[in-house]
Parts: sequence; structure tokens; C-alpha cells
Amino acid sequence: MENLQGGTNRQCLIDGALTAGAMIVGGIAGGLWGAAGGLLGGLYAGNSNGCFDK
Repeated sequence: MENLQGGTNRQCLIDGALTAGAMIVGGIAGGLWGAAGGLLGGLYAGNSNGCFDK
């Protein structure tokens, strides 16, 4: 597994957990579109924290 340069492993783990939670809550509240919105928001947060940098 490669070391992350932009974000820390801990921050990326937190982003992933919050993304999963947002997808669950969004899926309950808004169905498929709510879950998709939670996923997109989580991906945006992970990207802005540098979780996808190599």
C-alpha cells in the first residue's frame, strides 16, 4: 500500500466513515438520490483532503 502524501491515513479513514454514514442517512431520507449525494460529498471531501494523491 502506498503512503499518502496529501492527507493523513487517519483523516482519510474519518472521511471514509463519514461518507458511509452520509450514504446511509441519505439513502434513508432520499432514497437512491440521497445515497448518491452522500457518496459525491464524501468523494469531494476526500479529494480536498488529499486522500487520492499519490
